[in-house]
Amino acid sequence: MLLFLASAALACAPPSETGAVDDGGSVGAPGTDANSAAPVDGSSDASEDGAAEPLFGPFAPFSNGITVAEGSGDHDVFVCGGYTAKLPSVEAWAKALLPAAALRPRHIYAIQGPQDVNYAAKEIANSSIVARYLRDPAPTAVTVIAHSSGSYVAHEFLSQLDSAGLLDGGGALAGKVNFRNLDGGTGLPETTAKKLHTILCVYAEDATLPQGRSANAATMLAGCAAGAKPFRVGYSSMPTGCNDGARWCLHDAVVTTRPHNPANFDLARDYADFQGRAVVADYLR
Repeated sequence: MLLFLASAALACAPPSETGAVDDGGSVGAPGTDANSAAPVDGSSDASEDGAAEPLFGPFAPFSNGITVAEGSGDHDVFVCGGYTAKLPSVEAWAKALLPAAALRPRHIYAIQGPQDVNYAAKEIANSSIVARYLRDPAPTAVTVIAHSSGSYVAHEFLSQLDSAGLLDGGGALAGKVNFRNLDGGTGLPETTAKKLHTILCVYAEDATLPQGRSANAATMLAGCAAGAKPFRVGYSSMPTGCNDGARWCLHDAVVTTRPHNPANFDLARDYADFQGRAVVADYLR
């Protein structure tokens, strides 16, 4: 089993915020389809005078590798960055993503990318969030979004929720947790996967390119967890701008509709700069 996880990890995430390597969900999500979804622009709700209302406040330190922002909603959202993604980059992605998806959070957690591809060091303090759920009132729903090797961080967190009894029939989060694996890896225990409400395995495909699938599309199509469904972010009338066969550029096309580097991924810019390009949010609608 350890050998399998190690090999899956090496097929999963790029080596750094600006460089390449491979990543790889769900108990069926109604209304989604492997051939659905072309990315579209989204915006936050606006008040009568046209000014956008902020959905949540500033991010503040929470625990090692994690920051949190407070909102006025009742939905907790976790955004897990890819391999070596820095917290400011993940926070910037979250700030663009939630308004586009019209999600009103209670708490939104930004989680930095792991320091190694398969998250071997386990350096992120996921257990601190589990402790909070054991202590505080539960939200109405939880959504965990993980890109690339951030999927391994998400797997650890979801497994910890399960071990704490929070996902069981009488648990505070039973039937409330949704997982979105964005071109990431495999390894979520089947027992945990079956307790989640939905899991989608998200990949990108640019139909204008002969070789236009994201780095871990095969893993997403095969099902990134027990009972999972693939979800395609499709590009046809609006190409990604990636080079043909540039699967690591397409790896970021699950985050932004036009990655910055046509030959490779660039997490620092693709998570933070959405000028002239939209954040991808279809898998949350």
